[in-house]
Amino acid sequence: AAIVAWYCYQLIPYLRGQPIIVKQSTNHPKMEHIPDDISPLVVDYLSRLDAVNLSRTCRKLRSQLSLTTTSRRILTGFIKDDQNDERQYGFQIPVTLQVAVHSILVSMSWKDQGWGNLKGMVFLVAEDKTRTYDRSGRKGLDGGRVIRTSDIAPHTLENLSFSFTPRQHESYHLWYIVGGGGGHSLRLSNVSIQSLVFDDNARSFAKAHDFLRKSNIFHPWDVMARSPQVHQFHNDACKAILATTSHSLTHGLQVLPPMISFFSGYGVSSADLSIELIKSIESLWSEWEQDLSCYGNDGINRNEHAEGDLEEDVFNS
Repeated sequence: AAIVAWYCYQLIPYLRGQPIIVKQSTNHPKMEHIPDDISPLVVDYLSRLDAVNLSRTCRKLRSQLSLTTTSRRILTGFIKDDQNDERQYGFQIPVTLQVAVHSILVSMSWKDQGWGNLKGMVFLVAEDKTRTYDRSGRKGLDGGRVIRTSDIAPHTLENLSFSFTPRQHESYHLWYIVGGGGGHSLRLSNVSIQSLVFDDNARSFAKAHDFLRKSNIFHPWDVMARSPQVHQFHNDACKAILATTSHSLTHGLQVLPPMISFFSGYGVSSADLSIELIKSIESLWSEWEQDLSCYGNDGINRNEHAEGDLEEDVFNS
């Protein structure tokens, strides 16, 4: 702990953008001299912004840490009408298990009904993965740990964001209060998560994330494909191409030009194609399917407005 604290002290000027002049006669190490096993420990003590600034200090630290930021919109809208003044369960905040995560930034736009008393709030709650929780609201949070609490929801649309550092043994969930008394509602739109993760040197996780995002395999949880059959055909074709490419790479065979063109269309060059990248795509695909299933199977999460009303409210607010 003392060693980590000392290195953190040495890094403060760098994080503040101040130059440091190290004399030849001193024993203070330069940034590139930080041991490989120390820099990740230092980052654990830093905020999200400071961790990113540290990784940009020199090439060695950038390679050691391999910090990568990925962004994903999970909901276009989440609308709840007047219920009561009790906390209600909303939805789970997905945290990838494919790589180590430094921090998660959750962002959205939000407001209440636009008039009357101000009552709406949201909470970020941590749950222990080893136990089962009652999320009906009858037992409150049922022992969940509140790690973030918002201010009161405004009458006009404003931005809301909060960050947290996930723990391996916990899952994270958004709860909310609409407010009782008549006419109250809580409206969240464009709910997104930005993950700061420790990637490998090839940035396999970031490339897999970009591939899935650009290929339109997944939409936000509350958006249905206009043509489910066409969307399913597209997904099946993508899975077949991934399997064929993986087979070719595993057995040292040449990847066919149509396959290369397919990946290139979604931002993956022929030089980036590797068995590790294909595995990352398949693993992340499976994880996102589980996230979608978790949201879709929870009847609590259904929006209380018709689909057309939801789109009009979210995009015209």
